[in-house]
Amino acid sequence: MPSKPPIFTKPVSVTPRSAYSGLETGNRQSASHVMNQGMIRLVLTASLGPDDPIARHVALHGDGVRVIAMSVPDAASAYLESTARGATGAISPTQVEDDNGVLRYSAIRCYGDTIIKFIDRSDYHGVFAPGYEPTNGASVASENLAVIATKELVWPMWIIWSAMWN
Repeated sequence: MPSKPPIFTKPVSVTPRSAYSGLETGNRQSASHVMNQGMIRLVLTASLGPDDPIARHVALHGDGVRVIAMSVPDAASAYLESTARGATGAISPTQVEDDNGVLRYSAIRCYGDTIIKFIDRSDYHGVFAPGYEPTNGASVASENLAVIATKELVWPMWIIWSAMWN
């Protein structure tokens, strides 16, 4: 009889919501909640309508990871170097701005519909990104939140590592 893969859990400290984008912030396409644990940011996004890219992705794949983001000093250079070495481009170097500065990003294809996004926040001083507003989330430790690792979850662990890699 095969043995079950090991599962390791421990309580983690997270900020339930540090930033938000949705109807209240002028975003009529989706609602996104940003949660933090140290240097890791987890963005949970839901579609506000049946016919937009998020709704189509969920209809095709179910809940899942769409974007793996990495903080880089230069999003354009990361994109150019990655594509020069064989990566397939997904989003060419782009910048968005608001009163908090300029956020630069680009992205390459990872596998399936998942992309790796390069984020340069060096000239951006807002809570997360343009269109997001801070929330009043407090740090809490909870037995209900866990870090889980199994033999089948190799890529989520890579996501955590890559998000921390600066």
